[in-house]
Amino acid sequence: MGKRSNFAREGNDYYRTFDDRAAMALLPHVEKGATFLEPCAGAGDLVDNLERNTTLECLGASDVDPQPRTDSMKKPILQRSALDIWNTQADYIITNPPWSRGQLHSLIFHFKNIQTTWLLFDANWIFTQQSTQWLKYCSDIVACGRLRWIPDTDHDGKDDAAWYRFQRKPVKQTIFHPRIKQEE
Repeated sequence: MGKRSNFAREGNDYYRTFDDRAAMALLPHVEKGATFLEPCAGAGDLVDNLERNTTLECLGASDVDPQPRTDSMKKPILQRSALDIWNTQADYIITNPPWSRGQLHSLIFHFKNIQTTWLLFDANWIFTQQSTQWLKYCSDIVACGRLRWIPDTDHDGKDDAAWYRFQRKPVKQTIFHPRIKQEE
C-alpha cells in the first residue's frame, strides 16, 4: 500500500488496522471512557484494538463494504458509506480512512464538520502541497511509525503512519507528538 511497490492496491483501499501499535499510539491523546464512531471499519480490527486496549467504547461501526467478522460475538459492521453519516452522539470519529487523496480529503471535510475526528494515514501527507488547506483544521499529529497492514507477514509497511486530529474550526497551531517507543 505504498509508493515504492508494484503491488495492486486493495479495492476501496481496504487495509486492515490489526496492528495494535496504531491503537496504542492514539491512547494518550483521547479521554478515558470516551465513545467513538468507526465509519471505515472494514472487519472491525481498529474497533477491537481500541476497545481491548482502552476504556473507549465504539457506539457504531460501518463500512461501504464491511468484511466478515472473525468472531460472531463481536459487534456487527453495518454497510453504509461514511459520507452518509451526518451526526453522532459519540465523542469522536476514529478511523483508518482510504488513503487515496480524493477520498481522504472528502472524508476530512465531511468528518470535521460532524465531530472531532482522528484519522490514521500516511505521515508524509503533511509535507505535500495538497495538505495545506486541511492542516488549518488539524490540531494534533501523533506519529505511529511503520505499521503492519498485510496479515500473515513479518514485514511492516514502507511508509510511516500518523494519527491526525481534525476539528470544525481552524486551529492556531498544530501540535506534533513524536513516536513513543512501545514495549515489545
